[in-house]
Amino acid sequence: MPPTREMIERVVECLGDTNLVHFGADRTSITAGQTVTLTWDVDIPSGCPISVRLNNQQVPRKGSRTVRPVRFVSYRLDCGGAGVTQPLGVVNITVDTSACSSREIPEDVVRPEVIASVDQSLADYNINPANKDHPVTKRRETVVEIEPSGIILRLRLKLGINNFFDPDVDVDAVIDVGMSPEGKVLAFYKSFEVDVDWPWWVTGITLGITKIVEEFLDGVVAKKMKQKILDDLRNGFQRRLDALPGTVVALDTAQDAILVTVCQSGSDPIGHVFHPISDELVLHHA
Repeated sequence: MPPTREMIERVVECLGDTNLVHFGADRTSITAGQTVTLTWDVDIPSGCPISVRLNNQQVPRKGSRTVRPVRFVSYRLDCGGAGVTQPLGVVNITVDTSACSSREIPEDVVRPEVIASVDQSLADYNINPANKDHPVTKRRETVVEIEPSGIILRLRLKLGINNFFDPDVDVDAVIDVGMSPEGKVLAFYKSFEVDVDWPWWVTGITLGITKIVEEFLDGVVAKKMKQKILDDLRNGFQRRLDALPGTVVALDTAQDAILVTVCQSGSDPIGHVFHPISDELVLHHA
């Protein structure tokens, strides 16, 4: 429902009485790998239907956030509502990346680990005697590709149902990765879609069959497999990055690889290939 004229007029009135008390950073020039703490305080009249946003993400009216920029970045604070926005302030952070380099975790290293997470989840389901009358199988091999938009996962399954037609279950997901200000690996879903497709000639599905499908989707796909993939990715990346000299400041998805930005506090023996835990990370200059 679009905002009414009265809603817009109320927001405009509130914005006229809103004041920026403070917006700043504890430092505005850093070396890559260091953190910056942003703080803000916005005085909004009581009862006003407006929110505060930091780089388009809603935040409390007063608060702080620790960030770890890896390149020059502007943090913008604004407030508004009902489609009306009022800029409040900008903080620019300059980042020195002269001591940084970039490494790659190739797609061929990531793919088998994601597939192993999927296979283990399915194996745990099938080994349960309670599921012997409705096992799950792969209709085709799991697809795992790394693109600039994220880690692409395509999973095509068939859920067997005793004395009934077997539905197809398609899982399509996009996973992104990053680094927290504390230097820990982040892994999260940008999207996770599940589609159940019955044979075209199936016209009626009983409550019992529906329950079997729902229990599989909720108990296996949504609760176990979905989380296991993230946990295994996070732990695998963290193990590799902990073996690298220097400070890992960023993870980014690129075409066919995960890019790792590493910054050194002193001299770094660059120009060679690292092989932590027998997994290859290829070095490039940033």
